[in-house]
Parts: sequence; C-alpha cells; structure tokens
Amino acid sequence: MNSRRLIVFSASAAVIAAGLVAMSVVGAPRSMVLMQGAAGLVALGLAGLLARLGPRARSPWPIIAVGLALASLATPLLHPGIDGVHRWIALGPLQVQPAAVALPVVVWFAARWPEGLGGPAALVAAAVLCAVQPDQQAAAALAMAAVVMVVSGQRRLVWLTALAATVAAAITASFGEVLAPVAYVEEVVRRSFGINRLVGLVAAAGLVAVPVLVFVAGAGRRDTLTAAMTALWLGFCVASLGEVYPTPVIGYGLSWVLGFGLSLGLVAGVRRTPA
Repeated sequence: MNSRRLIVFSASAAVIAAGLVAMSVVGAPRSMVLMQGAAGLVALGLAGLLARLGPRARSPWPIIAVGLALASLATPLLHPGIDGVHRWIALGPLQVQPAAVALPVVVWFAARWPEGLGGPAALVAAAVLCAVQPDQQAAAALAMAAVVMVVSGQRRLVWLTALAATVAAAITASFGEVLAPVAYVEEVVRRSFGINRLVGLVAAAGLVAVPVLVFVAGAGRRDTLTAAMTALWLGFCVASLGEVYPTPVIGYGLSWVLGFGLSLGLVAGVRRTPA
C-alpha cells in the first residue's frame, strides 16, 4: 500500500472512530456502537482489498456488480415500510439501508464505463428506485453525481436525458414522508455539541471529512469517478444537516460505514481512466 492510501485509510479509521465516540456520548446502545465498530473494520478491509485489486475494464464483474446493486436497491420495496417509506431491509435484528452501498457502485459503474447506454441506464434505474422508496437524501445525492458527470464531459443526449431523469427523481422524492429523527442517527452532531463541545467539534469535523477523504483517495487523478463519487457523498452529508436523514458514518448506520469503505476502495483502485 502506497503512502497516500495509508494516510487516507488511517484518516478514515479516525473518522469512523469519531462517529463511535459521538454515538456513545449521545446515548446509543452499546451493542450498536460495537456493531458499528465491527462494520468499520470490515469497511476498511474492503477498501484496502478493492484498492489493491481494482476491477479491470474487460472483466464481467462490473456488470454483475451494478446488477446486484440495483437489485438490492429495489429489495426494500418488497418489505413492509414505515409510514409509506421503504428504505430498509430487515436482516434479523439489523436494518440495512441498501442505498448507502448500492449508489456508490452505480456511480462507479457509470463514471468508469460511460460509453453506450449502460452507465446512463443504471443512473436512471437507481434514481427511479430512490424516488419510489422515497429516499430524498439518496435521490438528491445521485442527482449531484449525475450533474458532475455531465459537467465533466458526458454531454451526449443519453447522458443529458439521464441527468434530467435523476433531477426529476430528486424533486419527486422531496415530496415523500420525513420520518421522526433518532438522536444517535440523524441528530448526532448537534446533540454532541449540546453534551460536550469538544466531542461536537470532532463529530462535525468527521462529517466534513467523509467526502473530503473520498476525494483524496483518488486525488492523484483528475477523473470523473473521483469527482462524481465525491459529489455523491457530499450530497449525502449535506442532506443530513437538516437532521431528518441519517448522518453518514458519524451517526449509527452499518450500511453507511460499509458504503464509505466501498467508495474509498473503488476510487483508490482505479489504475487508469477508460478511453
């Protein structure tokens, strides 16, 4: 592992740890803190593995991966929702939010293989699923990533159509129900400040660091993937500031921690930009 990756992954471990501290301070059950810590170790291991291996352009795995991502994103629609909201899959005692893991894969696929219809189609399919759930946070973040891809040079009609579809999905999702916030999920940063100012500053710095670290993981290349993945996580984090959507990595959410590690690995694992 080169020095830049080591620094990025070490800083990412610190951000995950900051989230564990903030969750503990605002009253998260100890079992949840421990589970999130375990998810953080898995996420960092996944990031290191993907950064080292980096899927090849001619491999069938990208198609398989994006297909699985879209299937997982659709799965919550088959499960009972909460007040008409279908964003989670119940796995025993765990509630998994597929969007946090699936959308990084969709953005990676669309940014790395923009030719043809596959990339734009994956974005549109993901956006529609986010709108139907509805998941305002995910839909808005995906639209931000699509904007970055178009600005970065994907200006064919099919890409402009995909951009319009993602923006329309984000607008549609914005009319969906907003669920009651949970102290150690959505309100973790503000409540941390209320209990201990230093912990609050650490939690806030950790939230800011999430999209920054995604960018730094690929900062050696000025490519569309790095910019789009950063926009995705920036969208996730900005949406959480209203305290009605999950706070990525800093608040409780195993899916968010795993999605963060996955994003770091996908960005860091790119060896060359496709022609």
